[in-house]
Amino acid sequence: MMEQAVVSALQLLREGQAACVVLRDGEIVRAESGRGVAPMIRLYEDGALQGAYVVDKIVGKAAAMLMSLGGVSGCYALTVSRAALDWFSGHDIPVEYEMCAEYIVSRSGDGMCPMEQTVKELADPSEALTALKQKIAELRRGNGR
Repeated sequence: MMEQAVVSALQLLREGQAACVVLRDGEIVRAESGRGVAPMIRLYEDGALQGAYVVDKIVGKAAAMLMSLGGVSGCYALTVSRAALDWFSGHDIPVEYEMCAEYIVSRSGDGMCPMEQTVKELADPSEALTALKQKIAELRRGNGR
């Protein structure tokens, strides 16, 4: 049986009220909105991931690396990539999911998500964080924001 806090967190995701929810001791302690890995980066930088259980919409290797860097105790994903599953497995982080994708698809639907592509060959989560921040800045500049 699924813990009530996870059920509540999934409801927030499905209703579009959050992209990522942090649970601690069976309680929702934080809900983040936003697109891509930006919410996960914020959670990591705020120290909100340490010992937390994370419920997330889409978890690719980029998010998985950030979660391990932040010290999560586990993760539940609506969609997870094969690379994220491999990462979690290699770092002894329990993960539950509803759907596994070969890779996370870009928003335009024409290939791999740029965040997933950015960390594809990386093995160091700290390096991944730096690379992801650079990629996000580059994409924002490209969009004229």
